[in-house]
Amino acid sequence: MGQRSRIQREVELSETDLKLLRLLQENADLTYAELSKHVNLSPSTVYVRIKRLKEMGIIKRIIAEIDHTRLGFEVKALIFIEAEPKKLNYVASELRKLPNIIALYDITGDYHFAAIAIARNNNDLAKVLDSIGAIDGVRNTKTAVVLRILKEKTNVAELLR
Repeated sequence: MGQRSRIQREVELSETDLKLLRLLQENADLTYAELSKHVNLSPSTVYVRIKRLKEMGIIKRIIAEIDHTRLGFEVKALIFIEAEPKKLNYVASELRKLPNIIALYDITGDYHFAAIAIARNNNDLAKVLDSIGAIDGVRNTKTAVVLRILKEKTNVAELLR
């Protein structure tokens, strides 16, 4: 069974739904009228389909993708965090509160969490690391500063082709 058939069966998506997802991931600014031209449906039918995709949780939200470097956040780092096992939930809760952490993952391996943080400069990053280290239950961190972004994407709809 092909990838497309498995996806359709699991979440009951039509080819039109998949096409709408691809179009929105490429350009979320498209109006219902513009989308309708691409899928040969009326704008009101497109609206209903997109509303259903939102209700199903497939479309979580439609947002602007911002280039943080253009806003002065020049440093990006991967931070691996080891925590005391009895304090994992507390540590995760405190990490989520830190504004410079833009992604937080519960992972397997030697560390409990992986975070992606952005900072204006290395001094700003040091403050973020100090904040992480000050959280009760954090045992150890390992940080890797990103030198160059070789690939970074949020568009996963192309995987549905």
